[in-house]
Amino acid sequence: MAEPKRQSRSRKGCLICKRRHIKCDEQGPPCANCRVRNLGCFYTEVAESKDSSEEPSAAPASTASRRLELELFHQWSTDTYHSLIFDGDDETVWREAIPHLALDFDYLLNAIFAISALHISSMSTSSRSKTYQMAALEYQNLAITSFRNQDLRCTSEASHSMCAFSMIQLVLTVAFASYLDGATKESSILDDLTVLFNLLEGTTSIIASARTSLLNGPLGAFVRQSSHTQAGPLNPNAQLAFEKLRMLRDEEYTALSASATSTLDAASTYESTSNAIDKLEICFGLRSENKLVVCFRWFATLDAMFVHRISQLNPLALLITMHWAILLANIGKEKWWARSSGKALVAEISGILSGQRREWFPMMSFVYREVGLPS
Repeated sequence: MAEPKRQSRSRKGCLICKRRHIKCDEQGPPCANCRVRNLGCFYTEVAESKDSSEEPSAAPASTASRRLELELFHQWSTDTYHSLIFDGDDETVWREAIPHLALDFDYLLNAIFAISALHISSMSTSSRSKTYQMAALEYQNLAITSFRNQDLRCTSEASHSMCAFSMIQLVLTVAFASYLDGATKESSILDDLTVLFNLLEGTTSIIASARTSLLNGPLGAFVRQSSHTQAGPLNPNAQLAFEKLRMLRDEEYTALSASATSTLDAASTYESTSNAIDKLEICFGLRSENKLVVCFRWFATLDAMFVHRISQLNPLALLITMHWAILLANIGKEKWWARSSGKALVAEISGILSGQRREWFPMMSFVYREVGLPS
């Protein structure tokens, strides 16, 4: 497979992108890279072009090698699309219907390019892997930029496109945690999940309003599975884990109610935490369903308050999220993009909690065992 052609370098990018050796869209501050990672974006003053009539450089999408994009589309249609398929799924949905839909939605097409490039990177030697990592980041940034700029009117095609895009973005967020090297990636998986939630916030209600259309479209089977509420019984260890989470929720509510915080704040926190625990318990009971849908389902049903608590490193919110990592680890047994993500998320959260809540160690040990880490 031929290497993608090297692009001419520009010296007009922001300082952060230059330091991280990644392509900057030069549209900031903030540029797309810094905006999606919530980084400060700084530019040095650039001298005016000697030729004032010189046209500005085209966006990365138009200067990227056509050969590279054909290679990535071929990679998707012959191999990478399997990354989103589990037992019993209709292969034609991700192999044919979604790529066809992407021809009308740039953000979905660029997301397909991004995950395909990262897939090639995961199977390549060091130098070649770095090239495709950069391509994956570039197309990811293009996807996010075009998604932010889209018209959110809920047409049938748009709802299907947003649903597919949301699932691919979760896959990318998880995969980047495992396959970007330290020099390229500076944010943590918790940071990236928070950014993803903020990116997709608002699309859940749009997708929900188009439920009838989605059920009758190519993603109908996925939508039906995401709505199941009849979960199977949990094993005794998992059942005990959720009982303990609810005990900690009650203790937190009691402490908040007794503090200077208003009763309304305590009640809102209790409701938000209860929702996160209840929905995660349902997902554990649906583990025989499509694993990607089950994993995405919990993330998509979180409210802004709970995600904010994650970003603020609230101990209980982190402990609940740590249990979600078990679902990621379960996917990692089958799919390249989640191969080590469950362990990585557990290790990251454990590093935060170990110095704060040592009395929670028995609960954390349950998660360690489930994801395959020594307790």
